[in-house]
Amino acid sequence: MLLTDPSKNIDDTTIATVLILLALEEADLADPRRKGDDRKCSVSVSNAHLSGLRTMIVQRGGLVALSGNRCLQVFILM
Repeated sequence: MLLTDPSKNIDDTTIATVLILLALEEADLADPRRKGDDRKCSVSVSNAHLSGLRTMIVQRGGLVALSGNRCLQVFILM
């Protein structure tokens, strides 16, 4: 698992993976049919991915530390 491997838990691939999971969850939340407990669960998962993404970026040294991967920087800023 990428998150448990210290050599990979904040590399570009892991950060991109969490970013994609966050984007998918946010897209799912945009569906007005998501209501009640189903929506609460999705909000919780989305918040967990956002928190994890922020933590990984901070551990990496901030967005500037991702300068070797401009595409990833741009997607994070979107």
